[in-house]
Amino acid sequence: MAPISLVVFDLDGTVADTFEDIASSANHALAVLGRPAQDPARIRTYVGDGVGRLVERLLPGEGTEPRAACAAAFRAHYGANLVVRSRLYPGAGAALSRIARRRTVALASNKPEAWCGEVLERLGVRDLFSAIVGGDTLPVRKPDPLPLTSLLARFGTAATAALMVGDTETDERTARAAGVRFAGVTTGIAAGATLAAAGATVVLDGIPELADWLEGR
Repeated sequence: MAPISLVVFDLDGTVADTFEDIASSANHALAVLGRPAQDPARIRTYVGDGVGRLVERLLPGEGTEPRAACAAAFRAHYGANLVVRSRLYPGAGAALSRIARRRTVALASNKPEAWCGEVLERLGVRDLFSAIVGGDTLPVRKPDPLPLTSLLARFGTAATAALMVGDTETDERTARAAGVRFAGVTTGIAAGATLAAAGATVVLDGIPELADWLEGR
């Protein structure tokens, strides 16, 4: 296999633990609609496919109007509270710096691009990322391969020289569709066995272990 020159990370559950802030804003939105709060652990499983899918999972079987109101309330609250309890995973900052010294580092998330940039900035790692593709950057989002293939084109990188890093099967499907290797991390939503069964090239405990694994590749 070609040496890895481009590493593309997911954000939520991969680089940073953002779940408490997302759950807080989700429950705020439910309260605005007069709906009961949901268990943050349950909301955690709804994350990763954009605000629209999050709201569909919060309000199964509901119509367009309540879902639109919920999405608007969520966006307003979360946009003002992006980094209250969110944090980098232990050792992630130093590991990202190690990786960025030798390779191009980029982000592909289904979170809106501006939110991604602000989260990374406030967590002190924005300057390590050469590009961000958010859920609203392109006409499609993960698991469509375009977020990845657009980054390959931007940096002139062959698919065989790239690696996608994420915590969900959505990330694995994105990588597979783009012909890119996939490293699953167990810091987020999916269990290691799930990521392995989905076809991960390697399953790791987090970004520090990824930095070690990348040595020599």
